[in-house]
Amino acid sequence: MFDYIDFECTPHEENCAQVGTEWHYEVSQIEAKAMLAQLNRMFPDQMNELRVSVKQNTHDFGTYLTIRCRYQCDSEDEDLAYEIENDYPSHWDEPAKAYLKANLPKEYLSTLEWAE
Repeated sequence: MFDYIDFECTPHEENCAQVGTEWHYEVSQIEAKAMLAQLNRMFPDQMNELRVSVKQNTHDFGTYLTIRCRYQCDSEDEDLAYEIENDYPSHWDEPAKAYLKANLPKEYLSTLEWAE
């Protein structure tokens, strides 16, 4: 049997695109790509073993994205998935910030404290 954990597309203590706002979907896709790359840098062994992808979720106010980590229950995969959950980043790393600065709309980027 398989199960999954859905993670946010941004670190815990960072701002994220809000559903229903201007540029939401575009910004969410950029954030998700940056987050997947950061997770690959932080958890290379776990990311190679697990099925990790971007998942679209519907909501009354629009579609939002999550990072979905799918694993086989009662296996080493489950332990690997919980390692990611337990050590999920609280902030963007420097390569992620560089990617975001290069790809986010300038108007949105100006709202991020670290990008000033």
